Amino acid sequence: TLYPLTALPLLLLSPAAVARLSIPLHVFLAGALTYGFARSLGLGRLGAVTAGLAYALAPHFAPLAVATYLQQSAVWLPGILYPK
Repeated sequence: TLYPLTALPLLLLSPAAVARLSIPLHVFLAGALTYGFARSLGLGRLGAVTAGLAYALAPHFAPLAVATYLQQSAVWLPGILYPK
């Protein structure tokens, strides 16, 4: 309930609107973070785009009405794996 990308928008929007916006936002973040991660590993643009699309469109990001916590946690994995 205290996940910032869900809790903060609830201050301005209805719960239904936040739920409708949450899934596309997390799919975008998953693709963007995976793209960045792939580029940091030395992949070219096409390879990084392919990696980003493959991760963002994977089944664990399918709209799950009762398990949005899966999407909200899996989206951050590529960001965590960035080489330091």
